[in-house]
Amino acid sequence: MASAHARRRSQATFMLLFSLLMTTFLLCSYGYSSTVRRHVASSRILQLVARSQPAHAARTVLAKSRKDTLPLPRGQLPVVYRSILQKLALLETEPEPGHEVHYEEDDPAHSKNKNRATWPPLVTHIPEPNPSLHSSASTAAQQLQFPFQHTPPSTLPLPLFSHSVCGRPSCRFILPLRVPEQESKARLHFAQIMELGRRLQRIVVLPGVGRSRMGACARWDFGRYYDTGNLSLIGGTGARLETDEEGADTARVVDAETFRLWTATRPGPPRAQFVSLELAPFSGSRSFENSSVTLFGEQGLTAEVLNPASLANISSELELASTSLFPDARCLPMKYPRLELRRFAPITIRPPSRGKERKGGFGAKLVRLLGREDVKAASHVHQDDEDIAAGVPEPDVLVLSYDLRHPLFAPSPPPPPPPVELEYAPALKILAKKLDPSSGPLPLGGRDDADDYLVIHWRMETVPPDDLPLCAEKLVDTLVGLLHPHGQGQPRARSHDGGGLDMDTGVSWEDKDHEQEQEQEREQERDPRETETGSSSIRSSRTVWFASDYPYPITSSSSGSMLEDLPSPKSGTFKNLAPAHAAAISILRAAFLADGPLRGTKLTGLAEELRRVRDRALAENANKGIGIDGEMADDMGVLGILDKLVAIRAGLFISGGKGCGRVSSFTKQIVDARKAAIAEGGEAGLRMRNVVEYFG
Repeated sequence: MASAHARRRSQATFMLLFSLLMTTFLLCSYGYSSTVRRHVASSRILQLVARSQPAHAARTVLAKSRKDTLPLPRGQLPVVYRSILQKLALLETEPEPGHEVHYEEDDPAHSKNKNRATWPPLVTHIPEPNPSLHSSASTAAQQLQFPFQHTPPSTLPLPLFSHSVCGRPSCRFILPLRVPEQESKARLHFAQIMELGRRLQRIVVLPGVGRSRMGACARWDFGRYYDTGNLSLIGGTGARLETDEEGADTARVVDAETFRLWTATRPGPPRAQFVSLELAPFSGSRSFENSSVTLFGEQGLTAEVLNPASLANISSELELASTSLFPDARCLPMKYPRLELRRFAPITIRPPSRGKERKGGFGAKLVRLLGREDVKAASHVHQDDEDIAAGVPEPDVLVLSYDLRHPLFAPSPPPPPPPVELEYAPALKILAKKLDPSSGPLPLGGRDDADDYLVIHWRMETVPPDDLPLCAEKLVDTLVGLLHPHGQGQPRARSHDGGGLDMDTGVSWEDKDHEQEQEQEREQERDPRETETGSSSIRSSRTVWFASDYPYPITSSSSGSMLEDLPSPKSGTFKNLAPAHAAAISILRAAFLADGPLRGTKLTGLAEELRRVRDRALAENANKGIGIDGEMADDMGVLGILDKLVAIRAGLFISGGKGCGRVSSFTKQIVDARKAAIAEGGEAGLRMRNVVEYFG
């Protein structure tokens, strides 16, 4: 009797569990089938709509429906953290040398399974140093044999460790985070940063370069654009040390790789501070959530120091302020993860409000302001009693955002040693010489028989579109006057011996000042050497090189349609390409046709000559390339540098004048280099017929 009762109770329990299981299954099936029915119904409706409408309309409806249709539920959505976004942003940068996967094209096994490559590769031994992975301009870090080239932090005492790096008990650096302007002006700003480092007795970290910009997060190393051989790199056999006022040897610059190793292996994490040199003067303090700002003044300069509201949330508040003030600092946690950014609050420096004081240079005031004890105390974040008792320390690294447009120091050269003028990378100089249409030696007959070439630099971005066709006609008239001086009454352009640019007062970066100087030189005579050579020598120029911010090749394609050519931007600020730009280029091209006034003269540009040199290198050098193959060949900074180097060597140089352009820093650097070449009297100077001539 009892066993029968137990069996009935077990059966009831089983039926109850089975009922619950079936109910759950039916509910899940109903939800899934409802979703499926909605998708099926939408598909049937789309089929009916497609039958009743034309094909193109049906395709439009189908495309729109795919965007509006919800996908089937497949699980919980992934969570993307800020650290993941930083890693995704860094995908634009190149991998470190030696971390790429390379396959030989003639290896059938690898070429067949290229897409099946696994990463990371299997490590079987510690690789030996390979100097061929880097160019000669970026091997300073490989040549340095410091004791901290291992990943773990050094166990040496900090003074001894620092002395092995920079020759002092403590190393102080300036890391240029951002230099906003393009290459021609960025190199001038970098000279000012180097002078600031000398005044503050800090070593300047060579920033990265790419897309005609400078900054810590830029893609390539500094040596891709510039020659580091004449800079005072710390360490190495070729490093030059300078003596400061105290008699101590001081290294001026350090390459980015050595700095990265220093941050990674320093016995303690290096303390860093953000410093921003802003363009706009002070107009009112800002605040970040509950934090306040302390203001300091120094003869017109204003310093804004962030004050965290409490020590409990100091990390989040400083991170918020740093993100707001320095949006370009996204790479720092990845490149320099040991930089300690929570011990010093960010400082924002604003220039004087009066233009005269701002343009005259305020570098000396800035040095005094950053050295003031009250500014240091306000920016230092005390985290414990021992920290307070130790006094106010100096940050090991100043992360500098340089947003100025005028010289930081006075235009006249500072006391010795003056800022080192940056030379371009040897690889770019060699390539520019290959691109030179007259790169061969001078003939025995002298310069009269040389096949010179003429370079036009026309910055079209600054010209009103409606004026471009007329400027193109004036450019053609100028070319005819130079290349055919005894033609049928063609108007002659007026030449300049230097464009009114003062070589003794340094750099003036205001374009309107350049235009005023240009107007003052309009009536000056041609290069006095023209009387020695005669105008007949100018007619030997049979090639015209067009250097411009116009993004398309100057020569038409085989079918005559420029749309078949891919654009290659040379300027990061030239955004609006109008039909008037194409019309002006068409006027210039037409002048070189068989029925044009410049018939018999070759019109070319950087894209055409790069193609010629590359084809020649592939045929003669067993596919070794031209030295900048890959993405470097499309970098707008590299393209601009090559145009500049070719223009410096040209026999004749023409640039846009008032109304048809403006004398920018790009033009001024060409003019200064041509002046120097003529004064030296070398082979390059002997080829030059003028310094500059303006059209417009």
